[in-house]
Amino acid sequence: MSSFLEVLQYVVQDLSAKSPKLFVKRWPELKEALQEAGATYDTWRDLVLRCSDDLNVVKRVAEAAKSSDSEWECYDGRGVDAVALVLPHEQPDLLEVWMHPRDLRNTRWAEVIQHRQGRLQLLMGDVESCDDVLAPLRNSRSVK
Repeated sequence: MSSFLEVLQYVVQDLSAKSPKLFVKRWPELKEALQEAGATYDTWRDLVLRCSDDLNVVKRVAEAAKSSDSEWECYDGRGVDAVALVLPHEQPDLLEVWMHPRDLRNTRWAEVIQHRQGRLQLLMGDVESCDDVLAPLRNSRSVK
């Protein structure tokens, strides 16, 4: 990650914590600066995880992520954890999770299932017993 993107993430975190009203007012400029600096999925994910207890940031990052890409993919636990935080606020058209069951067990997977509305594609590769990973899908709105 470029050092400028990292600085911008700290600016978002600090401004939101110290002056939530000013953060909301300046969010469009901050979002534009992040995008122009080359923000990627990893940038948005890291920002959500860094500010996971700050609803102001999580909601706005969720909106920014949805507007930049309507299909989200998770390849690691950090991605699943970030998606669990943003799903109550924004829903992608498609959510793809590419992880082995043993790796999903150590994430907020059940929260993802709880909040997911819409298409979910779970790709687990070669799997052993994974009933515990699939169990949250039983009552999910993503299964038809």
